[in-house]
Amino acid sequence: MGGHLVVLQVEPLLQTLRKALEPLGQIAVDRLLHGLGQKLQVVAHRCVHLGGLALAGIGQLEQAAQPVVVGRHPRQQPRGAELRGMVVRRRHAGKPNPFGGHGADGASPPRAWQRCRVTTPRPTRAQLLTAADREIPDRVRPGLPLIICGINPGLWSGYTGHHFAGPANRLWPALERAGITPRRLRADEGDELLELGVGITNMVMRTTATAAEVGRDELRLGGRRLESVVAAVRPGALAVLGMGAFRVAFDRPKAQLGRQPEPVCGVAVWLLPNPSGLQARYGVDVIAGLLAEAYSHGVSELRERGL
Repeated sequence: MGGHLVVLQVEPLLQTLRKALEPLGQIAVDRLLHGLGQKLQVVAHRCVHLGGLALAGIGQLEQAAQPVVVGRHPRQQPRGAELRGMVVRRRHAGKPNPFGGHGADGASPPRAWQRCRVTTPRPTRAQLLTAADREIPDRVRPGLPLIICGINPGLWSGYTGHHFAGPANRLWPALERAGITPRRLRADEGDELLELGVGITNMVMRTTATAAEVGRDELRLGGRRLESVVAAVRPGALAVLGMGAFRVAFDRPKAQLGRQPEPVCGVAVWLLPNPSGLQARYGVDVIAGLLAEAYSHGVSELRERGL
């Protein structure tokens, strides 16, 4: 095999999974399979040191049963290939290609290797608009150090069924920067976030294109809803994302960012900026700092409760 890393096709498995998961819808299936591809990346990374043969992802290739050599730069891949969860990203300063050999055209691959990105197609605006008024279930449970509360789901969240799913949403990089998550999670990894002690809810359940479509009366009802969620699960701390919505929902017109002087149902509250990409006044560092404060307090609070 000339030292190349080889991707082994698993097309039969892919077809079986797609057929079994069909009732979930195309987007959900794509995301589940993408998650599987991410897990297989780890296998590829570990196996590459053991002889160059690895199962590096799930592909949909024209030649279904043939192994595919990927010891080349992504731009030199055969046309017609859609490689999911592909080769590890590496950078080599004057070192030989770790996969050995050259591309099929005889040219040496570049030293800066890049990850082949997932090829899940982006939904169109028309498709996103079909998600209006959909609701996304809360991801909460008792005994969490922190619950994050958004205003309401945006179109991307309504369409995918995952909280804070907009491509430009800054919550996920902020959670990583705050040290709450060990890496930058994706919106479809809410279960992993929950295992790390962070739940997600919204004041208003229905999906809208922008938060401005949520009226003041609806926000006030959302405040009552949030109180019921907090009273039921008793987190260590609560982080509300969206200053204007919080001021209306809890009738606190002068509320500022940071810890609030009055708790919600006995739980300490931090007010944070809206992390939506449409609200870029405050940077990721500001959001991360406030999240870190709230999470740290939540951990201490649960410890004091003996949980």
